Amino acid sequence: MSCSIRVKSFVDLPCWLNHVLLWLHEQQALVSGILALVVGLGTVLMLRRQISFDQRHRSTERRLELLSLKAAATVAVSEVFRYSEDCLGYLSKTMTVDGKLHGEDIFDAEFDAGLKSDVEGIPVYPTSAFDLLAELIKYSDECDAAALHEIISFAQVQRSTFSRFVSVLLGVDDSGLVLHTGNLYSEIRDALGLRQHMARLFDWSRVRSEHIPPICESEQAADALNWIGLGREEVVDYISEHWPPRNPSGAGR
Repeated sequence: MSCSIRVKSFVDLPCWLNHVLLWLHEQQALVSGILALVVGLGTVLMLRRQISFDQRHRSTERRLELLSLKAAATVAVSEVFRYSEDCLGYLSKTMTVDGKLHGEDIFDAEFDAGLKSDVEGIPVYPTSAFDLLAELIKYSDECDAAALHEIISFAQVQRSTFSRFVSVLLGVDDSGLVLHTGNLYSEIRDALGLRQHMARLFDWSRVRSEHIPPICESEQAADALNWIGLGREEVVDYISEHWPPRNPSGAGR
């Protein structure tokens, strides 16, 4: 049976193949479009796989970087924790000095010298430790980054108010040394707040909790005061009433 169409060729081809070749010849635009679509889809799939791989790679790098910074952060958190306890120790001595002042009628030179030595050794703010904590913000998720920002902001406010408190701690008038303790309890609360904030970060940096936990309740904060020798009834009452410390505007001071 002869073929109904003839396609120029160097060899004789089966009839069905002649039909296929003729159809391809007549539908070149359609065939080209289909091939372009297939190639395009293949390219898109390859790009998506590459993007997915890059995202997983970046996510892995980010997670490892966060773990690395967390490991280093345990040291930084310990430094800030020690700074907060030094502040509390300083404030504890201030309360002791306050009692001496109010119990003395005459301020002689020997008492003045002893009083000054009682309030020496002002705690040094660990700036480099906070620089490392700030670096953690870049690698933390949104929730933890917000908590870190809040804690660092609070620490800056605590540093400012504590420095101001120390700068006017002892004043001299005609009768001798005068102690200014108008905001002593709020300074104790803020130093204790910084200590408890560091306790939050310590659990998180050691991967004991997936996210930074909330600050402790006032009862736990009051219990901490007993450990550091500030568990006086009036201080505990103030902490219970003004806990947690406000951040960072200083409201509730």
